Amino acid sequence: MAVMQVAVSKAATVKSSAAGGAFAGKTLGLGLGLGAWGPIALGVIGAVAVYGYVRSRKAEQSQTEEELELAAVIAGA
Repeated sequence: MAVMQVAVSKAATVKSSAAGGAFAGKTLGLGLGLGAWGPIALGVIGAVAVYGYVRSRKAEQSQTEEELELAAVIAGA
């Protein structure tokens, strides 16, 4: 009877640890865990990166247009 109880309690432990969720026990390394704030932080960092990329592309495009206008003025002079 005692052996059966130990087997049942081990199975219950495995089952409860498996039900911990998709992020249970996973880390980003360097002590950064994926708790409740992990996915939120990654989303914010990603959004900032996309915003910076789009902003730099727009600045580059306007700078290129200004250079073309300047080249046309210089060529016409």
